[in-house]
Amino acid sequence: FDSLKEFEFSSYGDELQEHIQALAGHSGLKKLILRGNSVSNLKITIAGWRTIFAFLQSPHSLLEILDLSMSGINDEVVNSLTNALVNNNKLRELDLSWNGHITATGCEAFSAVLQNPGSALEKLDLSGNSINDGTVITLATSLSNNRKLKELILESQHAITINGWAAFSRVLCNTSSIMGTFHSNHTLQKLDEYEGGLPADIRSLLRLNQENSKCQAARLKIIKTHFSGSNIDLQPFIGMELQV
Repeated sequence: FDSLKEFEFSSYGDELQEHIQALAGHSGLKKLILRGNSVSNLKITIAGWRTIFAFLQSPHSLLEILDLSMSGINDEVVNSLTNALVNNNKLRELDLSWNGHITATGCEAFSAVLQNPGSALEKLDLSGNSINDGTVITLATSLSNNRKLKELILESQHAITINGWAAFSRVLCNTSSIMGTFHSNHTLQKLDEYEGGLPADIRSLLRLNQENSKCQAARLKIIKTHFSGSNIDLQPFIGMELQV
């Protein structure tokens, strides 16, 4: 493992357990894939997972991509992971998709990570897990001041009602005041791999974030929300450089 930058393990045997200690001590690792399959999950104990996650707390960790999809992890493992990530500023992508034992409680635990101002996380995939309105509201609220996360993949529209999506609508465009809109989230660009299941207003707001810089997205949201149809001269406002 001395010069290892990327490690992938997809199996339903016990072979991985013997490599855990070596992986955990390898600070130069940048990409780690520990994926199960549709037949069986990875056989790693909670102690093994904690050993793996411990290196995420190290200031020397260089890990940027962690894929634990279909690995069989549960809420206890997720809590251990979120504790390790709260102060991590290196990890950019995290895939926890299709882990049937992660409940809404486990998904909500990531709010602490998303609220970390030093977080580097740009993509979090929670698709295929138990997500409901409460989960969505908690995650949306945690993104109010997040300026890094671009993709939060949920793909659980069948369990999310208009009340849940309304939380994301408020975070993406707070219509209470001009400053509220200014301080909205102009970073998030994706909530689903397929936009068709999202409410029209959220699709529109995500598209604004996708197609514009943060300052341009803020400007357009403010104009659309607070000045649409008015006779106010917008030319000086359009030329402003907003710091968002």
